[in-house]
Amino acid sequence: MDATDVASSFLWREGRILLLHRSSTMDSFPDRWTVVSGRREAGEEIAATACREIHEETGYAASALRPLAAAVPFEVGEGGRPWRVHSFLWLLHDPGEPRLNRENVEARWSSPAQAARRDTVPGLVETLHELLPRPSAEIRDMVESLRDDRERGAHALAAAGLERLADELPRLDSWPALLAGAGAL
Repeated sequence: MDATDVASSFLWREGRILLLHRSSTMDSFPDRWTVVSGRREAGEEIAATACREIHEETGYAASALRPLAAAVPFEVGEGGRPWRVHSFLWLLHDPGEPRLNRENVEARWSSPAQAARRDTVPGLVETLHELLPRPSAEIRDMVESLRDDRERGAHALAAAGLERLADELPRLDSWPALLAGAGAL
């Protein structure tokens, strides 16, 4: 049996991702935490599937999304059916709360650590870690030197970290790089 293509979208806002709690009445992965997901329709590009599903499941418009990353597709089975999961990380520019459809009963904005503690669909946490940007070597070195600094207090270290991150801004080539640097700091 050929795998069914599915778009899975991680919506990122203010350092958190949107997790959705699937209804217990759903055929696939009932009562599990997930991100916006749905099947690709015939002839549809997978990124278009992602945007359509985001709007259907949350009410967020495609114009409020900025693509940040895409993961390598992977396959998972549920009920004897293979699914090929295409995962995306989107920066969401909409301060409103999602309007859920019948598929999900609850929505929560969660940190990656909080997501790891939930009963999620297979591969969610691993895919999130694949999608999240990683800080550059320079940023990691800077964070490590601040962590090892035993001379200055918290206020001085925070100011030094922000100053050094600001110095790096011209070299950061994208929003994901900036997010990774700020997250590491």
